[in-house]
Amino acid sequence: MKKENNILDIQPKETARAFEAWRNYRDLGPKRTHRKVSDAKTIGGKKVADYHTVVKWSAKWKWADRLTQWKRDQEETFRAKEEEAIQAMVARHTRVSLILQNKASEKLNLLNGEDLTVKDALEYVKEGIRVERQSRGEPEMISKVTGTVATNFIDELNKAYDDFKQNSRSSKK
Repeated sequence: MKKENNILDIQPKETARAFEAWRNYRDLGPKRTHRKVSDAKTIGGKKVADYHTVVKWSAKWKWADRLTQWKRDQEETFRAKEEEAIQAMVARHTRVSLILQNKASEKLNLLNGEDLTVKDALEYVKEGIRVERQSRGEPEMISKVTGTVATNFIDELNKAYDDFKQNSRSSKK
């Protein structure tokens, strides 16, 4: 089975000079033109080719198609590196949030029951959950629909706190 030639590689029967001209064209950036390629000098100090030859090579060796493929490859490489960086960041943030949660938990264990209000405890829980969710790329709030009423976890925590306060007041009377 014959291996397909990558459009970005030197093509069968393409000369080294034509391929060098293509690479010069590619590397000129967004303001590239055939004229700039024909005016460029090679490593040896000679011109790569005259303007008309550059235009012919561009058509014959499909520089526009090559450039499109090269840009796609560059974007794919960039996206892959960006995804790796994001994954590393998430891992770092998750590690830090877990360390912070453990440190906070150690500190909370040292507190006397009177030192910590129920409201403080709920705030600590909510903040720990928020930081962990954020570091894992999850939304801060997850809404769910129960019947026709939309609720979320934080609302449920606040309601539980209000119920607790109400029950505490009732039991003190």
